Amino acid sequence: MRRRRAMYHGDDSIDLPILGYAEIDDDHQLIWRVWQQVLGVADDGVVGALRRVVEVLAQHFMAEEALMKATGFPGADCHRAEHDRVLAVLERVIQATVAGNGPLGRYVLVREVPTWFARHVTGMDRLTVLWLRGRATATDHTLTAAA
Repeated sequence: MRRRRAMYHGDDSIDLPILGYAEIDDDHQLIWRVWQQVLGVADDGVVGALRRVVEVLAQHFMAEEALMKATGFPGADCHRAEHDRVLAVLERVIQATVAGNGPLGRYVLVREVPTWFARHVTGMDRLTVLWLRGRATATDHTLTAAA
């Protein structure tokens, strides 16, 4: 049975599936924990919280993109573009928050980040993991056949 963990924000919850690829699932768990830690920050901590989320996402994206490149994932360009887009949006939100739009930063931190993340995991990351698992299985069969 696939375990699920829920991300809570406000009165809503988002189910985040375990995809079955340890490196990616572990990163998703870390991102979830960081998001939980920064969720209740005071107004003067929103920029730092957003920067921490960006830092953890960027590290995860680099690792995920390396896996896609190493295995020749055919959707890598699209997936990478999504990573670039979300990081760019978050950087603009940080700039707007620094410039005085604190409510925007808090809204993005509390509502948009978890909603986007759950959609990304259940869409793009799920497809990537299916590819990665298929490549691992194909490699295992090749090694077994050669023995």
